[in-house]
Amino acid sequence: MAFFARHWMLRESLALLTAITLNACATWQREAGSPQALIAGRPDQIRVTLVQGDRIILNNPVVIGDTLFGYRQGSVLPERTSVMMRDVQSIETQKATVGGALVGTLVVVGLIALIMAGSANLTGSGGGWGGGL
Repeated sequence: MAFFARHWMLRESLALLTAITLNACATWQREAGSPQALIAGRPDQIRVTLVQGDRIILNNPVVIGDTLFGYRQGSVLPERTSVMMRDVQSIETQKATVGGALVGTLVVVGLIALIMAGSANLTGSGGGWGGGL
């Protein structure tokens, strides 16, 4: 554990790599049923396909009357967005894939092993940098 404490950049890089890998292990799946019933299940995030073909990702969606509200992803600051339900063609939610999660885990473990082996070669004793006379 002392290895990771000394190498904060490695620790931060691994955290970022893990987050990216886990996010890549999910796929969007179209949901059946009414949008109101789907939103009542309180999903954290949905992808909305509009009638004209545009797609938007909304965080914390809610339906009030005939309007879908949520915070649009991709903005620097959270941007509250509203969409009329008549303009919604479909709604999708993210589902984790077992195969993707397994591959992602193996990639992260392999990269950790490579980074640790490379770092050990740089900090190991004998024949390294700064050897005395």
